[in-house]
Amino acid sequence: MTRPINHKSILGNEKGMVLAVTLIMIAVLVLLGTTAVMTVTTDLKIAGNDRQNQVALYNAEAGVEQVIAYLRTHTTVTYPTVDATQSIINGGTCPTSQCTQIPVTAPSGISFNTTANLYGKNVANKLYVFRMTGTGAGNASKTIEAYITKKFSLSEGVDGALAMYGNNPAIAGGGAIDGNDHSLPSTSCTGSSCHTAADGPGPPFPGLYSTETVTKGSTTLTGNPAQVLNNSAAALAKDDQWTALADGIVNSGLYDSTFSSSRTDPKITVLTSYTTVTGNNHYYGIIVVSGTDVEIETAGTMTFEGLIILANGATLTTKGTANTYGSVITCNHSELTVTLNGTPTLMYSSAAIANLSNINAPNFVHKTAWRDVF
Repeated sequence: MTRPINHKSILGNEKGMVLAVTLIMIAVLVLLGTTAVMTVTTDLKIAGNDRQNQVALYNAEAGVEQVIAYLRTHTTVTYPTVDATQSIINGGTCPTSQCTQIPVTAPSGISFNTTANLYGKNVANKLYVFRMTGTGAGNASKTIEAYITKKFSLSEGVDGALAMYGNNPAIAGGGAIDGNDHSLPSTSCTGSSCHTAADGPGPPFPGLYSTETVTKGSTTLTGNPAQVLNNSAAALAKDDQWTALADGIVNSGLYDSTFSSSRTDPKITVLTSYTTVTGNNHYYGIIVVSGTDVEIETAGTMTFEGLIILANGATLTTKGTANTYGSVITCNHSELTVTLNGTPTLMYSSAAIANLSNINAPNFVHKTAWRDVF
């Protein structure tokens, strides 16, 4: 005989619930664990990719510095002469005149492309651009676009036709020193026929500027004012600044052994032994004369445009009717520095100083800006 079903008993029976709840909890924990593992794995991948992207960026930055170092140490680089279009820069082609290829070597453990295309960006102002791509593991890649200038500039600034920093400055002889701004003479003139009117575009400077009282002979001084004595801390600091500039040029080794004879292509020349510059020639640029008892002697009817720096005991002696346009600087001195024999003239000229920006000197390559392009 069949027993009747006790529905109340079945409904109240809790046997097997613990197992069911346990299974549900295990399923939830497995799901949470799987989700956590997937999340951690994804985060690790993201962190790894981010790290490799950073490695690629650092490698690209290292490549940029390698290109700049190459440009600063090679005097034979032919820079672009024509501005490149943006499409050419983006496309990576390297047409003649618009682009020059720069070879670089990646150090061990650093990965970047070993050829950089240097493009003209604003050639008139000596602005150029190149791209460098660095790589990391897992196909990580970063490309930097770097802008550089190759333009000499005088951060110190000149203070007169003749500016004397250092101890016991002295001028012997006669001649004339004029701090008024002079326009530049004809490149074919000689001697006194090269003298121009004080009609340059810039303001006048002192004829003689010094940080100590100057012992001088019969030299004629003109300018606005004719002579300035300034022993302020800022003025005295310029002795060190000009000396550092002169020493930096000498120590770099990146200068020419001959004088420039082109106004549009001035040069930096270093003299560390007695040198005579004579004749009817015109010269342009910067002449650094460095060393105790090292002398530059100008004679005849020659004309120089630019900057003459007499450093570390060097001296200038003139003869004849030699002309100097720009500025003469003496620094780190303790004795007689300038002797003006004959009828030479030292004339301040802002145009002669401005033309120094045309100096083609590798050690004046500077990075002006960069950006991460992709």
